[in-house]
Amino acid sequence: IFRAEAQGQGGASIGSVQGNSFQDTNVQPAKTYYYTITAVDFVGNESAKSGEFMIKTAAVKPAAPTAVT
Repeated sequence: IFRAEAQGQGGASIGSVQGNSFQDTNVQPAKTYYYTITAVDFVGNESAKSGEFMIKTAAVKPAAPTAVT
């Protein structure tokens, strides 16, 4: 799994997974990221990178104040 901060950069490897699910927990709020993936077969042959897909993280709202007098 590869992630870039600009479209068309290709990205740096951020992890791997054996399956079909991955959660990227090292992201910033209100930021756009571009991901690509590759597949590796049982003897280590790696595919070409997938098409790029874009994810925009949600903005984080500040917590409401408590105990205001």
